[in-house]
Amino acid sequence: MLRYQIRTSQTVKQKIEAAGGDGSVAKRILDGLKWRLAHDPNIGTVIDPERNIRLIKSEKKTTRDPLVRVLYRILSGDPDEYDMEITDIEII
Repeated sequence: MLRYQIRTSQTVKQKIEAAGGDGSVAKRILDGLKWRLAHDPNIGTVIDPERNIRLIKSEKKTTRDPLVRVLYRILSGDPDEYDMEITDIEII
């Protein structure tokens, strides 16, 4: 059971579709990062402390894997009961 609930923005969904959809390596890497965030949201680097925006990035396991950088923010008082939102993704 995951400790935190994570919402994904529409921008991130569109970028994953452009990278190959649900079967892509970038999607599997994003799912792994989401799993890590769901267990410990404080593992990322703080980019903007006022808006509580953080950055987490993947590591290359093979030379063919893309590098995925994810911007996320920790929500407070969200009526939809989400704890975090993934706001942007960069697939390199």
